[in-house]
Amino acid sequence: MKYVYVHNQAELDAALAKRAEDEIIVCRGAGHFTITGSASVRASGSASVRAFGSASVEAFGSASVRASGSASVRAFGSASVEAFDSASVEAFDSASVRAFDSASVRAFGSASVEAFDSASVRASGSASVRAFGSASVEAFDSASVRAFGSASVRAFDSASVRASKYVAVHKMTATAVVRGGVVIESPQIDSPAAWMDYHGVTAKRGIVTLYKAVDAEWHTRGGWTLPDGSVCSYEPGTKPEAADFDPEMRDCGAGLHGCASPGAASIYFNGKPAHHVAVPVRVSEMGTPNPRGDTLKIRFRRAAKPVYEVNASGEPIEA
Repeated sequence: MKYVYVHNQAELDAALAKRAEDEIIVCRGAGHFTITGSASVRASGSASVRAFGSASVEAFGSASVRASGSASVRAFGSASVEAFDSASVEAFDSASVRAFDSASVRAFGSASVEAFDSASVRASGSASVRAFGSASVEAFDSASVRAFGSASVRAFDSASVRASKYVAVHKMTATAVVRGGVVIESPQIDSPAAWMDYHGVTAKRGIVTLYKAVDAEWHTRGGWTLPDGSVCSYEPGTKPEAADFDPEMRDCGAGLHGCASPGAASIYFNGKPAHHVAVPVRVSEMGTPNPRGDTLKIRFRRAAKPVYEVNASGEPIEA
């Protein structure tokens, strides 16, 4: 790959206009930059970037990013991000994020997040989160959360939560530490039946409907590779299958994965999905959930009937 360094907006516009496929444009220095459309750049040093549309940014060092629309950001080092609308952010190291509107954030390492409005956060490692308004948080590992207002929290592993009086806190594992809030102890989700009861999924003649979020090519985030080397497709009319399905395995892998709603499926997609699909699945071909792990999704062997496209509410879309 070839790196093209730009120091001001004019240089950036010129670089984007004649960009080659093997070039990575890096905004550096203390300049201010704006990108729109589907442009992608990296930011380093003290560069400041504003991203709109479906633009994507990778930020390093002390770079700062302001993202709106459906822009996506990956932040490292001590980078800082403000995310609005439906922007999505992945934060690592000591990166800091302020998320508003319906922005979504995945935080790792020692990243810190402040979430407002209807923003959603998934925190792991030793990430820290402060949630306000109607923000929702999922906390794993040793992540720490402080939640206020009508925010909601799901706490797993050794996550710690401090919540104001009316915050709903779902304590998903016994090892999670919760102070304050309205605590809801999660049942043991250790079977397909328990998973269905928890998520309100009903079987009809032994078949349930699960959901996936996919890209324009009908693939999941990153394109899930099957044991034969092919990329799993959820194109309507097909019946995807995982030959390596193991009903007793309780972690990711060894099967396909589905969620109880299109919204839940979108959490596992990096950015805004192009489509949602419904996958009919036999209850007898669903895997065993890990009660100490991620119980938002469940594994399954194959589609019992052809996959079909749905909208964000799960209603079928006619071809």
